[in-house]
Amino acid sequence: MSLDSVTEYALSFSGDAVHLLSRPNPTSGVDATRVSGWRHLGSVDFEESGFREALTRLRCMATGSGADAELPL
Repeated sequence: MSLDSVTEYALSFSGDAVHLLSRPNPTSGVDATRVSGWRHLGSVDFEESGFREALTRLRCMATGSGADAELPL
C-alpha cells in the first residue's frame, strides 16, 4: 500500500486535553477542492480518571488496531 493514499492523523494539545484530528490525503482520490482541512475526532481531558484508557481508544481510532498493539518508540 502506498503511503500517498493514507489518511493523516495528528494530536493537538490544549491546556486541558489531547485532541485527535484527521484529514484525508488529497491524493487518495478525494477531490482536493472538497477537503476542508482537519476534522476533530475526539478528545481526552488530562484530568479524566481513565486518561490512559481513553487515550488508548483515540489511538485505536487512528491506527485501526487493538489496544494491545505495540507502539513504536
